Amino acid sequence: MAEPTHMLMMAKEHCKAGEHARALEVLRSLASRHDPLPMQAQYARLALTIAQGLEGLPVLRVAFLAGSTLDHLVGALRFWLLLEGFRLEPYLAPFDTWRQEAADPSSGLYSFRPDLVWFFLTARDLKLEALWGDQPQQWQEAAAGRAAEVATLARQVLATLPATVLVNNAEASATRVLGNFEGSVSWSAASLQRRYNLELAQALPAGASVFDLEHLASCFGLERWEDHRLWCHSKHPFSLEAHAPVAFAGAKLIAAAKGKARKCLVLDLDNTLWGGVVGDDGVDGIRVGPDAGAAGEAYAAFQAFAKSLSLRGIALAVCSKNDPDLAREPFRSRQGMALTLDDFAVFRANWDNKADNLRQIARELNLGLEALVFVDDNPAERALVRAELPQVAVPELSADPADYMRVLAEGAWFETLTFVEEDRSRSRAYRDNAARNACLAQSSDLDGYLRSLEMRACWGDADQARLSRLAQLVNKTNQFHLTTTRYSEPELTALSLADDAWVGWFSLSDRFGDHGVIAAVVLRFRGQAALVDTWTMSCRVFSRGMEDFIFLKIWEVAKGRGCTRLEGAFRPTPKNGVVATLYDRLGGSSVQQDCGQESRWHFDLVAPPPDLTHYIADANGSGN
Repeated sequence: MAEPTHMLMMAKEHCKAGEHARALEVLRSLASRHDPLPMQAQYARLALTIAQGLEGLPVLRVAFLAGSTLDHLVGALRFWLLLEGFRLEPYLAPFDTWRQEAADPSSGLYSFRPDLVWFFLTARDLKLEALWGDQPQQWQEAAAGRAAEVATLARQVLATLPATVLVNNAEASATRVLGNFEGSVSWSAASLQRRYNLELAQALPAGASVFDLEHLASCFGLERWEDHRLWCHSKHPFSLEAHAPVAFAGAKLIAAAKGKARKCLVLDLDNTLWGGVVGDDGVDGIRVGPDAGAAGEAYAAFQAFAKSLSLRGIALAVCSKNDPDLAREPFRSRQGMALTLDDFAVFRANWDNKADNLRQIARELNLGLEALVFVDDNPAERALVRAELPQVAVPELSADPADYMRVLAEGAWFETLTFVEEDRSRSRAYRDNAARNACLAQSSDLDGYLRSLEMRACWGDADQARLSRLAQLVNKTNQFHLTTTRYSEPELTALSLADDAWVGWFSLSDRFGDHGVIAAVVLRFRGQAALVDTWTMSCRVFSRGMEDFIFLKIWEVAKGRGCTRLEGAFRPTPKNGVVATLYDRLGGSSVQQDCGQESRWHFDLVAPPPDLTHYIADANGSGN
């Protein structure tokens, strides 16, 4: 790789030549949040030029409410969001007016109409003061009171704006009046800060998420984090060197809120999950587990971390140049392994090009390449994948397996703002899907294959138990999403209670397993017309006839409300081309066709519903 200063010069030359996309790719391969402050400042300046020169970038309107100076942070965030594919349009509320801005519906915050509101608060803003010697109930009430105040303001924002809300928790302080004794009493400043963070996490409403400033400050190092001189001179919340790590973490979390988190961890085997080469050393000769020394312990810890990711819903896959039978044997018989064959959704061990194998893994899981993170100890293989598949994230590993877990965690590729029951079973769903695809590959008759799945669907009105999952589908799904309309959980709750709307859920199961809730629909009623405002469905159930089943239920609901016509729209994005012709296939009449823009469709509910063939049983009849 070229020297950083040379690469930075290349990016600047590309910008001068109007080659903004090439400049961005140079920066993508160069930048790290650990880069020195002067480099970070140049990234921020280049981000302004590149964002202005690139056409078609989605704009993210982010409002900052703070009691500190955030100009440097916004500049850094602009750069890191650019690497995630967004152009930042910020609003900075006047200094230390975060309470007034959130409480006043006529404030600049509400006029700005942001996509995301960030309560960028620090411990200073909260004025968490130790209550010397007070009883536990009093300091608990003090922490709970501060958390309740912030949560109330977040709730007001959510009730007024169609926005996601982030709220910083409180970082610890490197300066302690009581020294070590702060950790021994419940009324110290350190204990109050910890209690506040717990209370805040519990008090925030649905649609608002904690931004874990406490964790970031701890990782960075509190003595490096705090800069009292900078606070006194310019009211910066922390040291200038800490701005890039905070902006990086914020960009990753915001991207996840917009559906850009990665979904699959693809792992090499030899010298990645164990030490040695199983084909040369044999199963007993590879190093893994506490009995195989420091390296063996490190490999086992990395496996355990990957397994934990699987348990929270990240699919695991193998991509290894290996004999397929030998590659599986350690998972069957080697002591010290944390992973088993059942943990993997796809297992590809062969001698093919790894980029080709990654393409196949993405196809088998019905994911885009941008959903994959590929971990391989071999620098040549990493370089090959980066060159052939730039959409795939490829962490740069050191030679020490003890670092693998840290490198993967620091990349923040698997961020999330929600966790619902379906997440627990997602890895199993990916494995079940792979089994379905294997069954399909052996079948020459698609209709016969679909019948053999023995599919059953449930559906009904949105309820409290399913609203979190519906919000997740609406905000994270990009492919089967006809309008890419985004709603927060509170907004979906309000729609589900409205007389002029219907919010519905759909689930699907078959002989291989239960997919859980896989589709969300929002209908709006205007006189005798029903408008399909939002229709989104998980990519895991593409090509099963589920879209036909859902459409017939939409027809049924609309007709049951006394509507005589059904209207739907398709708004094209770079990712939803799979549904571009859906309404046409369902028999709709086109009423508006703008080249490359929105198309609108009409269905006559007085006529019989379209004759759509699917092999899905309605497991609950009316579903209501």
